[in-house]
Amino acid sequence: MKLLTRTVLFPALLIGTLAHGQEIRTGDALLRAMHDRYQATWYKTLTFTQKSTTYKPDGTNSAETWYEAAMLPGKLRIDIGPASGGNGYVLVDRTATVVKDGKVTGTFPLVNMLLVLGFDVYTQEPETTIRVVKGEGYDLSKLRERGRDILLMWWVPTRGI
Repeated sequence: MKLLTRTVLFPALLIGTLAHGQEIRTGDALLRAMHDRYQATWYKTLTFTQKSTTYKPDGTNSAETWYEAAMLPGKLRIDIGPASGGNGYVLVDRTATVVKDGKVTGTFPLVNMLLVLGFDVYTQEPETTIRVVKGEGYDLSKLRERGRDILLMWWVPTRGI
């Protein structure tokens, strides 16, 4: 199912001077503020394990363990099951490579917005993040804010509000 409107949320824990000292009125300004706040302290590598469940149209589902490793900005390896099985994905430079049984079976263009907005935003130049986000159809001139004080949440629609 394809939604007519996509929205991206920019959750940001902005404490002290960032929350109270800056007026953030555009998505560009928000991405710059996110970067500036954490660029010196954000981690460059990350590994984690997650259980991924796929729900199929026939009502059945299957669960897999994904072992993920990121090198920021922009690189993510996902092993589906143990690495020795040779199954997974490699995401580099907005391209996904599919690996099955230790062999590359395909590549396709992919911008992983979770990687871009949840991780890369803090480790790459703001102009790069802005270019990628705009390239995916988000209008950074339209920004809405919810919340006050410690937790602020912004969202940017891809089409009109």
